[in-house]
Amino acid sequence: MQSDYYSLNINLNKYTIMDRIIIRDLTVMAIIGTLPHERNIAQPIIFNIELMLDLAPAGHSDALDDTVNYQDIEQRIKKMAETGKFFLLEKLAETAAEICLSYDMIDKVKITLDKPQALTDSASVAILIERGK
Repeated sequence: MQSDYYSLNINLNKYTIMDRIIIRDLTVMAIIGTLPHERNIAQPIIFNIELMLDLAPAGHSDALDDTVNYQDIEQRIKKMAETGKFFLLEKLAETAAEICLSYDMIDKVKITLDKPQALTDSASVAILIERGK
């Protein structure tokens, strides 16, 4: 009986533990904010992105085709943020999440956005969202 229980736990863990690719401190200059002075001058936004997917196939094959190209994701998010004009961090984060989840292999994404120049007496203000398929 004990070996059946152990086997069951191993099988459950296969489906509950998710690997991650983490893009840290991607700094992008973006037009973002609701105040008049924020609508004309780009300011730094810092992205921290956790892509949740199964990395085992790439770990076994050592082939890029078995994972996601994080350079591609970085460039797509950077281009979107630099060329868009957003009022809210929430919209920017949702748009970045949509880009990440457009990749078939990515099951879930967690995105933290920091806006360092938003507050005068704090290092930054940040939001964190998690989205999945």
